[in-house]
Amino acid sequence: MMLICNTIFQSVEFYVILTVAAAAVVAFCARPSGHGAAQTHLIGGWLTEGAPDVAPQVLVECLENGDVVLTRTGLTDVYATGAASLAITRTGNDIVIKERLTPGTPCGAEMTTATFTLDFLGQEWYHIKYEGDTSTSLFAAFRLHVRPGIRMMRPLTH
Repeated sequence: MMLICNTIFQSVEFYVILTVAAAAVVAFCARPSGHGAAQTHLIGGWLTEGAPDVAPQVLVECLENGDVVLTRTGLTDVYATGAASLAITRTGNDIVIKERLTPGTPCGAEMTTATFTLDFLGQEWYHIKYEGDTSTSLFAAFRLHVRPGIRMMRPLTH
């Protein structure tokens, strides 16, 4: 019996099978997670007058009803006739938010704050990348746990 066990462990076939099994384990561990298809949401915002000369930042607040309110402050050269919107691409728990600003005609007051309501997020952790309008090249990246009462502020940097 001992002789048979020694011959099995010294055969080439045993090591080939062992190598194939190890490669299968490595392939299983290295496979990408199934994020699913990407979803894109286009959200319109409300422009309001705010304090002048405020640093560009994003304020995120999770409401009791499950909505997430995102407030962008520090807008420049956007007027009451302009518009602000977000193009939000969600792939699994990764979210990329791209800001789109239309300045409008420079008559009337300058709008410095835009507010958006996101009503499609569940109570989970999300990795969020916020990209400002292409003319500003500002961005912020942060993690958000959507739960009622969560409130966070992140500065937008170059």
